[in-house]
Amino acid sequence: MWIAVGFGVAVLVGIGAALAIAARAIGEQQPLPWNVSDLARVQAAVMAVLGSVSITGIVLAVGLLSTRAAEPRSIELNTVVLMFSVTFGFFINTAFTLSYLPDRAVAGEVLFRFYYGLASTLQFRTVLLLVFALINFAGLYGLSLAVDVLAILTPMMTAGAFIVIAVVADSLGLMRFGECYLTAAAGLLLGAASYAAMRWIAVDDAYAHMTMALAFACVNGISYVLAGLVPLTPRRPMLRGWLTRNARRLTVIDMQITIVSLTILWLAVAGPL
Repeated sequence: MWIAVGFGVAVLVGIGAALAIAARAIGEQQPLPWNVSDLARVQAAVMAVLGSVSITGIVLAVGLLSTRAAEPRSIELNTVVLMFSVTFGFFINTAFTLSYLPDRAVAGEVLFRFYYGLASTLQFRTVLLLVFALINFAGLYGLSLAVDVLAILTPMMTAGAFIVIAVVADSLGLMRFGECYLTAAAGLLLGAASYAAMRWIAVDDAYAHMTMALAFACVNGISYVLAGLVPLTPRRPMLRGWLTRNARRLTVIDMQITIVSLTILWLAVAGPL
């Protein structure tokens, strides 16, 4: 499980670097440029639709067995099914998270923005995990040209999605726009360096894709739990105070883990081309 070691080291170092980058600045809570409640309802519907896409992928992957094009116990088939299963679970979880967006007046402005920020990165990570699942799915069917094209297009799609998330984080006042890019650069370098080091030290890991899918599940699970704590804060003053004080730090950590995990997963799935 060399990739798990690399991921852990990169995340720990990256969190330290990200917190150092964001240590001296403070967030600025300007009026939001959109109606968050209306936007959350639309996004919840989109997440539910994407969940059906994940289920369809599982059905098609399992249906591949009937053609005898893949063995039931093959690592590739198990990886594809696992990736689609993880994306399905978190598309549904994210849909519920967005549906239960807490009342701004009850949760408080900081925690309201923090909750929506976590939901945004949950969407970001899960959609991109679905893309990586589709790359593996195409490879399972022997569509090598599609795999190569997706491997080239995926970083472009990731960069575009990250710009949106950076704008959201800046608009929410949880991170400054420049900090997003500094932490992203640190995450890319650490993720790539860790991947290269582990590949150089150890032999290729046949379970690399599966390991990173499970890592994504853990990362999304932590974000989901943090978001789930926000509705509890009106009745728990100590929890409310802790989350309010650390909302910015937790957002920075969440962003850094997102970039590191996406970098390593892309290299595991698509590289070397």
